[in-house]
Amino acid sequence: MKKRNKVTYADFDKLEKIRVYMEHHKEEVFTPEFMKLLADRYLNYFTVRNRIKKLYPTIVRKLIENNVINIIPNEKELEKKG
Repeated sequence: MKKRNKVTYADFDKLEKIRVYMEHHKEEVFTPEFMKLLADRYLNYFTVRNRIKKLYPTIVRKLIENNVINIIPNEKELEKKG
């Protein structure tokens, strides 16, 4: 027989209850079928592409601010400044 972890709940919201349940019942929750369903639903091309589109500007902005990447101006921008 499988040993169960006893969890006492305080005033958790629904998402916290779900998280705690999933942490203590990994074998029951994360079955291969469920993982396939999650991958099909959330790792499709459209979802990943939209997520990258949302994150890309902030990532590039941080890289520019931290001088990780440098912007090289094109000829038109150089003529405007000069």
